[in-house]
Amino acid sequence: MRCLQLAGPCFRSYPDGRSLLISTLDSDVLKLERLDVASKKIEKLAEVPDALSSASWAVPGRSVYLTRKVNGIINIWEFSLQDLSLTRITSGTGPDRRPMASPTGEGVYFISGRSAGALTLYRFDSKQSTDLVNEDVTQPEFSPDGRRVAYITTPEPGKNEMWVADLTSMNRLKLQSSIDELETLGFSNDGKKYLYSKIPGQSAQLFVMDIDGAHNRQLNWAGDFVGFVNWDPGDRSVILGGADKDRRVVKNWRIFLDGSPTTLLSENCGMAVDVSRDGKFLLGSTLWGDNPGIYQYSLVDKKCTLLKSGITTFLTMFAKDGKSFVYSLTSHGETTIWRQPWRNGVIVGAPVPALKLPFAMREDYNGNAYSVASDLSSVVYARRGGYDDLYLLSQK
Repeated sequence: MRCLQLAGPCFRSYPDGRSLLISTLDSDVLKLERLDVASKKIEKLAEVPDALSSASWAVPGRSVYLTRKVNGIINIWEFSLQDLSLTRITSGTGPDRRPMASPTGEGVYFISGRSAGALTLYRFDSKQSTDLVNEDVTQPEFSPDGRRVAYITTPEPGKNEMWVADLTSMNRLKLQSSIDELETLGFSNDGKKYLYSKIPGQSAQLFVMDIDGAHNRQLNWAGDFVGFVNWDPGDRSVILGGADKDRRVVKNWRIFLDGSPTTLLSENCGMAVDVSRDGKFLLGSTLWGDNPGIYQYSLVDKKCTLLKSGITTFLTMFAKDGKSFVYSLTSHGETTIWRQPWRNGVIVGAPVPALKLPFAMREDYNGNAYSVASDLSSVVYARRGGYDDLYLLSQK
């Protein structure tokens, strides 16, 4: 499951003090524009592909530094605003990030390091933790029965792998390997199939496969960004929460595995994270923009309701008895899973703590950083390690 906050515009002052360089990262394309402060006119300058960062001045007014991922390798590049040419500045295995020109003109500072970490299972009843995987892991996702976990690893720069681990036998199986970004989305209700996405360029592609990695096939979908997926009863279709090509409108679709036309369910009512047990309501989450929160969409009345304002969370789901929904919040060094009583589309009373973790879990780490079992018995979460070093690349 992957739901990344889109970067907002970054502003840099031109040397003349009368203009601003605006750099906006949209998917992996960096859009560069020049704003004349007095007239408020915006001039489009260029679009740089394969970008992972906003722009910082290399030669103020003439060129910028940025981070790009090319052939799976993350390096620092310089982009000329005059002839629109690209020059690679660093050439190591990376990942090289956060370039900044030296104030004295002696070169460019940047950060490079090595990632490490673990995937940890925490049982609420015993309050015991177990490391399942001693690798840098992202996007863990429980199966409906809580017995398996899917996740993503990056064993080396430019290589991504999708695995599934059995929590009883501790056996692991590699499902996919790709130079493209991979995204865990969800197990089918019967646990026999798995839905995921691959991102070879700017837009995500949807795939479904057997849980052993066999019979892998692409699904028809015209969207761009995938946040969450919910399998319908019978496992013949899924409800997908994401965004369209412009990434400005959050939408929910029903996608059929047999190739039938996709159905648009709702717009601007959160990305569907869960579906009520009676199939009448979508529970959605909005993680960025002016109105973050937990939303509810009635599939019967076609009505959108803001249930919780100002909350940004990857976790929100209906209880199995259909009488409440839960969501997570982190504060004061702890993560609390709250239970909100709910009846047929209406909140009833105040939320109460359902579970408390004695530590704070990060929400976002190249997608979701944790997953909670549907019966609230356990949580799996990514623990990031590794190191970063600061370098100065001399250009004398």
